[in-house]
Amino acid sequence: MTSDHTVLIQRIQGLEAGSATALFDASLRALELLRPVQGRKAAVILTDGVDSGAGRTIDDVLKQAAKDSTSIFTIGLGTPGVSLTQNSGMPDIDEQVLRQMADATGGTYAPAVSGDALTGLYSRISQQLGSEYLLSYQSPRAVQDGTRRSVAVHVRAPDIITAESSYLTSGVLGSGQLNWPAFIVLLAVLGLLFYPLGLPTLIEGRRVVFPPFQWRRDLGLAAKPISETPMAMRHPFSAMASAERREVGGAAPASPPRAVASTSAPMPAASLIDGTGRIYRLAKPTTTIGSRGADILLVDNTVAPSQVRVDWDGLQFMVADVAANSKVNGTPIGARTVLRNGDRLSFGRKELRFESA
Repeated sequence: MTSDHTVLIQRIQGLEAGSATALFDASLRALELLRPVQGRKAAVILTDGVDSGAGRTIDDVLKQAAKDSTSIFTIGLGTPGVSLTQNSGMPDIDEQVLRQMADATGGTYAPAVSGDALTGLYSRISQQLGSEYLLSYQSPRAVQDGTRRSVAVHVRAPDIITAESSYLTSGVLGSGQLNWPAFIVLLAVLGLLFYPLGLPTLIEGRRVVFPPFQWRRDLGLAAKPISETPMAMRHPFSAMASAERREVGGAAPASPPRAVASTSAPMPAASLIDGTGRIYRLAKPTTTIGSRGADILLVDNTVAPSQVRVDWDGLQFMVADVAANSKVNGTPIGARTVLRNGDRLSFGRKELRFESA
């Protein structure tokens, strides 16, 4: 970049024209040269053809111009809509593209039917750039929310002049860069929301009980649970939260001690195994068995859509007959029958062996 006219003339006279018109590549190169320049920046693009380069697009040019805050003034040399190249099949000037480049970046487009018209166009662009004003204002929205905001300026002397533009504020994801402090705070808030049983559990210090882990029988591993006692987790903030509640509400009324008796046990691993060795795991306190819409589906026309139901009542497994033709060890099932390890559950042509840890 130089303001020495002699050097500029020498550079221009040293240019050699090629057969192609790399309009977008040349525009991006101009923006690259202007990038280190401080203050008002504008690129004047003169072309006599339609872009025939490869790879670069008008979107690349507009995005880079917006990022660099550079206006693009375009000049189309030739007669719009008329092809000066024989058998080209298209006009030599793509006015739509040139107008879009100028309008989107705050510049102007003008056609030049001959080289003699260029002098007047350059003078007009120079005068326009030299008579610009720099305006600053305080936005009524002081928060940096990463949104794009539009600005319009209207001047009434002597003709109405309107200028419009927009800018992107910074924010968590604004301006194309990540605001790390805001992003970390956002992650912390999401972590609280996904805390086990929700945010109220964290604030009030509720107990969170996890059932004992059980090995899968169908993997050929031991069916005994690792621990017969549920693991209880109490959040370290619970004591603090209790103290704060006492400070706010005063001394908590004394409550008489209560005796808590537990009559239930963790549900052990249990499964039903058919004659082929296929394993059907009883993974829920209530499991339905049938040929349609059941938890355990048996494809057999002698099995009812809802045949039997197996329940864990906290102490033992019970089986209830739904279709009224099911048996345990050859004996018809009553209202509810206790299932013991090794019992044979039969209905229709199906027989399943019950196994429990």
